[in-house]
Amino acid sequence: MSRTPLFLNFGADAERKRHMSFLLASSSRHKDRRNILKQTDKSNPQLVEVLFPVAILSAIAAIVVYLNQHISSDVTLPTSIHKVADSQNFTNKKKVPSLSIVVGLELVFRNQTAYNRFWTGRLHFSTLTTSIRCLTRHLLVLVPAPAPPGHQSDSSFTQNEGSMDSSTFKDFDGVSEVQPISQALEAKTLETIKILIAMLYTVKNHLRADWGVALSPGTSLTEDGQNAAADEYKELLPPGFKGHEHMGLGMTLQLATYIEKFINIGCNLNWFNNSASSQMLAELNALIAAYGNMEVIRLAPTPVAHLIHSKQTLALFCCILPFAMAAEIGWWTVPLVAFVAFALYGIEQIAQWHEDPFGKDKIDINMDDIVEDARKEIEVMLGAWRNQGLSGKGLFTPGVGTPFTPRADYGTLA
Repeated sequence: MSRTPLFLNFGADAERKRHMSFLLASSSRHKDRRNILKQTDKSNPQLVEVLFPVAILSAIAAIVVYLNQHISSDVTLPTSIHKVADSQNFTNKKKVPSLSIVVGLELVFRNQTAYNRFWTGRLHFSTLTTSIRCLTRHLLVLVPAPAPPGHQSDSSFTQNEGSMDSSTFKDFDGVSEVQPISQALEAKTLETIKILIAMLYTVKNHLRADWGVALSPGTSLTEDGQNAAADEYKELLPPGFKGHEHMGLGMTLQLATYIEKFINIGCNLNWFNNSASSQMLAELNALIAAYGNMEVIRLAPTPVAHLIHSKQTLALFCCILPFAMAAEIGWWTVPLVAFVAFALYGIEQIAQWHEDPFGKDKIDINMDDIVEDARKEIEVMLGAWRNQGLSGKGLFTPGVGTPFTPRADYGTLA
């Protein structure tokens, strides 16, 4: 299977000279992972945390070898437990290490459980972005187009928020020019799409416990009394918006009320039929459900008793290992024990980091890049909605004589 990012096409059709695409430009993998030598990272925090137990166990192995060679040659243990394979001849046909089976099963269970948390978190975050994509598509396709610059429209046919008559707007599917919505409804639609983008950031920050965006006056959530406000999505929030995180209400759930209210407005204006509104509410519920499932992963770690037992099993195995090898290989026991300890504790450390996959380390889910890619997609669709004109042909159907250049025309919230 090819490891080339989706936006890079270096295959046999290179002679076609395709232009570079921005599809998944942020979240796609940019480095080749097939060469194991390229994976060494001296600043890897997992490597630093593993070195301490490896050093301790190597010192224990050196002490055991020294005692075996200079004090007593009896400082040793059987290398294995002999298993009787043939009950008649009592022939030892197979040797099973004493603790290796226990350690192997323990590490398999530990690592698989931790990676399952990582993969499940990634799937739920994908459900979140998919729901926001679907909601954006529904809204921008079904909401009438705004008036293009310089358009002179009859105010009696321009649809306003207070108008409930379905005859004030009819989409003739390209047969005739449709009437635009009012500037107030255009601003309301733009605000709703911005809220959808902001929900990506609120979920990401909520999972990372980055609180304090647009709090109510006089409140603070950090220990030093400062609000840890994130400027990356402040401009996406509605004017005068105040969060209630200090009261226990997540900002994602608070913003979801704006989306549902806009769907209700669209139903009153006959933009959405019952089927479309039900589908949009289902997508909104799926978004909140994914948000709640990621909260479970974030707030329900592996039980401490299991972690303690796992650490004790690894330490016991690595401490007994030099007793079984000291008499046979001498001082080679020390590097061998160090290598085994590094491998086993490395697996344990990776599992520990996978328990909370929503952080900012390289091993965690790249939520920042995923959010940026989703934001670019939504901004392009929003730009297409604002520039589609009144032909009623759709978002990405250019008018007669109008070239379709989304990279030049779309991709801005201004």
